[in-house]
Amino acid sequence: MHWEGRRFADVWAAFLTELAQPDVTHVMVRAHDGYQACVPLEELMHTDVLLADHMNGKPLTPAHGAPLRLIAPQLYGYKSIKHLRRLELLPAPVASPVGRIVSHPRGRVNPEERSAVGASHFWRWVYRMQVGGHLRGARALSEQNRRIVRP
Repeated sequence: MHWEGRRFADVWAAFLTELAQPDVTHVMVRAHDGYQACVPLEELMHTDVLLADHMNGKPLTPAHGAPLRLIAPQLYGYKSIKHLRRLELLPAPVASPVGRIVSHPRGRVNPEERSAVGASHFWRWVYRMQVGGHLRGARALSEQNRRIVRP
């Protein structure tokens, strides 16, 4: 997927720096549907973090997060908020429900920060146990679609 929009760091420099208190360390990102995630400011300042309004050369559709979507590639998907509504500048992290049993406050992909509870190798094992079922389901759906398309 190719995302287009404004880099968060550019939006920060142009609009938010003047509004921010010196002690801001986190941003609460809120969506129109009530979803929210508290993200460390330093993660949002990465050069590839976008406030996206286009995907693959076309304006975002509601299914993909219109009118605006936060894209933070280094974080797990639950920190990439669809239907962006509001940014709140915070001096400290605030727990935000993410619809999961457990979640990591930062959630970086490379260090496998899937959960604040337990070791990363445990969660890697849990996810690997689920992959086979998901792949079988995807193959079955693909076969079903082929039968529908080909008489």
